[in-house]
Amino acid sequence: MNITIVTNQKGEILGTSQHTTTTGTGAAPKDGGIIPLEGQLVHEVEVPANLAEPESIIKLHETHIVDLFGKTAKLVERKSVKK
Repeated sequence: MNITIVTNQKGEILGTSQHTTTTGTGAAPKDGGIIPLEGQLVHEVEVPANLAEPESIIKLHETHIVDLFGKTAKLVERKSVKK
């Protein structure tokens, strides 16, 4: 699953957004998007199914960062998770 992730310039996750194709009523969702503040970056990132659950996404900023190096941004586990 792809989600939109907002990070700072170090790759620390500030916010996430999941995309849907329809609403519960079957109508198309209203057009919207993320507008980053100065110094924030927006990435479309592939998230494994086990991290796409709502409980995991809520904690994603504690457990993962976005690797900003390479051709595409990717989600990586933090080396030391704060508890």
